[in-house]
Amino acid sequence: MDSYRLVVNSDYGYPFDPPKRHMRSEPVDFQRGEAETSERNLYFDEWDYHMDVTYE
Repeated sequence: MDSYRLVVNSDYGYPFDPPKRHMRSEPVDFQRGEAETSERNLYFDEWDYHMDVTYE
């Protein structure tokens, strides 16, 4: 693996749990996350996120 991937990206193409109801934004290489509403998939330019990492 390269240094720009998370440990959760150890494989690719697996279904989500719980499964998505709509077509995925990135069906091959899950690096950016996925989001959807009950009506449709939300593509990357339609949502944002923030992650805080703390070390103990």
